[in-house]
Amino acid sequence: MNGIRLIRMLALGLNIVVGFASLLDLGYIAFYALGAYMTALPEVLRHMVEPMQRQLFGQVVTDTEVLRQLLLGPTMVMIMLTRPSGL
Repeated sequence: MNGIRLIRMLALGLNIVVGFASLLDLGYIAFYALGAYMTALPEVLRHMVEPMQRQLFGQVVTDTEVLRQLLLGPTMVMIMLTRPSGL
């Protein structure tokens, strides 16, 4: 249900921007795709890193949440550094 709501909001935003305002600005779709990619990346890393950790150390050393925080921390720093001045 959450996926349907997200796509519905994306379609509504596209309808407002293109339909009512007659502008073709697809920048928010790029941010939607970037958010989807960054959300899926820790899961992909978990499936790649856990078997290697089990082979090397015999157990899982780094949890999925730690990988997620390691990705979110630098992402937030980059957002803060590249934000427009005055905001």
